[in-house]
Amino acid sequence: MATLYQQDGVVVTLGPEPVLVEQVLQLQVQLPAGFELQQAQIVGLSMAMGQIPLRLQHHAGGYNAEFVLGACSDPAMQWQLQLQLVTPQGQLRRLDLPFYSRWGQ
Repeated sequence: MATLYQQDGVVVTLGPEPVLVEQVLQLQVQLPAGFELQQAQIVGLSMAMGQIPLRLQHHAGGYNAEFVLGACSDPAMQWQLQLQLVTPQGQLRRLDLPFYSRWGQ
């Protein structure tokens, strides 16, 4: 698993590594007490691939999601994971986390 973000008790991992298109990928988001993950989606940055909403499963201490990225003509596609968090004080906090996928071997 690759760590995309780790700060202030928030840990976001994605895997397996390398991130391959047309393979089942897992996202894990660990949050400190009182935080909630309101929304998660993936958008293509290097090519218009639309938005991929993620179905989140809540568990003690965080969230999980499984998804598949589609293949395109770019063998090294750049994506952005967009997370919308709610703090214990009710404030919205957005994380934009870039990552790359590649074609399988």
